[in-house]
Amino acid sequence: MPHSLRLLHFADAHIDVANYGRRDPETGLPVRVMDFLRSLDEIVEAAIEEKVDLVLFAGDAFKDRHPTPTIQREWARRILRLSKAGIPTVLLVGNHDLSPSWGRAHTLELFRVFDVPNIHVVDRLQTLTPETLGLPLYLIAIPWVHRSTLMARGLSLTDPRAWQEEIHRLLYRFVENALAQKPDGVPAVLLAHAMVPGAQAGWEKFMSLDFTFTLPGSLVRDPRLHYVALGHVHKQQDLNPGGHPPVWYAGSIERVSFDEAKEEKGFLLVEISSEGTRVTPRFFQHLRPFRTFYVRISENEPDPTARVLETLGPEENLEGAVVRLVVELPREKEKALDERRVYRHTRAALEFHLTKRLQDPQRLRLPPDVPVAQYSPLELLELYWQSKGRSPEEYAPLQKLAREIIRQVEGQGTEPTQTDEP
Repeated sequence: MPHSLRLLHFADAHIDVANYGRRDPETGLPVRVMDFLRSLDEIVEAAIEEKVDLVLFAGDAFKDRHPTPTIQREWARRILRLSKAGIPTVLLVGNHDLSPSWGRAHTLELFRVFDVPNIHVVDRLQTLTPETLGLPLYLIAIPWVHRSTLMARGLSLTDPRAWQEEIHRLLYRFVENALAQKPDGVPAVLLAHAMVPGAQAGWEKFMSLDFTFTLPGSLVRDPRLHYVALGHVHKQQDLNPGGHPPVWYAGSIERVSFDEAKEEKGFLLVEISSEGTRVTPRFFQHLRPFRTFYVRISENEPDPTARVLETLGPEENLEGAVVRLVVELPREKEKALDERRVYRHTRAALEFHLTKRLQDPQRLRLPPDVPVAQYSPLELLELYWQSKGRSPEEYAPLQKLAREIIRQVEGQGTEPTQTDEP
């Protein structure tokens, strides 16, 4: 190995996530988009200040497959800074960057169309050689494999297990052939956007726009590799702790939802040398807090509003945060909760969500001498409506619908005989 190489690895930028907050009056951009751009700016600054040899982006620049021109402009501004600084940058295509239709342009394609210096766009299985990168590094790249890509290759999608096995065979052949052609003495890095068994998945599983594309664990842990840079999973994590090669998800660059409220976000600095590979996580200090509060109000609570405000704490502690408040209270206490005071107390928050879970005192009570197994489903349903204080006129249509559903499920041609509703 000629000398050490310094890489910066980041992924899952999703800079168009704007599901909370308002717009910034100066830029017109959603405040949350500016949060993501701030993280992206810090990544670019770190790459330039640390004088890294290569930047690896492991996919998902955006959340939307069709980002607006404004969002595309903001992404391009940051990537062009890397280009002008002379830092080779590899942009891998993730599942959120791809159109679902075969042959459609993806969100990163313009960098290749305009032949932007130092920027390499990877949207297919590909190897980037030292000659291509201008570095003593051999890069094996695996972008997200889309369902339409499989169909274009003639694979049947009727049996998910069969085409998953076929994909894995294809990937093993690709990686094996790539490593066989690797020049001697040059480190090999695998860059991929996919799910790997053993990873702690999070909110990204709800954002998924396609089937789950997985890489075999044995493929990413091939000892001939010097580092594996992964994207797709939002939680930063090492899938091969203490082992060789280091297998890392860089994680997303900002919190997307309350599910990620406690996760640190950042990027990875990677140094590959003859002594091995060292990975140093860098975390952002500016992340916007996501705070959730739970409070349960009892029937004997004299002032539900005061109890809620006490739970929220001082107004200044909520400044700029995305706040969620869940209040459980008896239905008869709902009017005693002054929601206007609560909203005034949280006005310093970027966004505030109040969820009320009303508790009814009624409970379904069955006669103690009759086993529940002796009741039919329709009888139990009728008892439920009665426990909720519903009149026969209100629940009769629902009983009739339930009766029809049960008849269809059971395949019976006659009506159940236990009720007399029309």
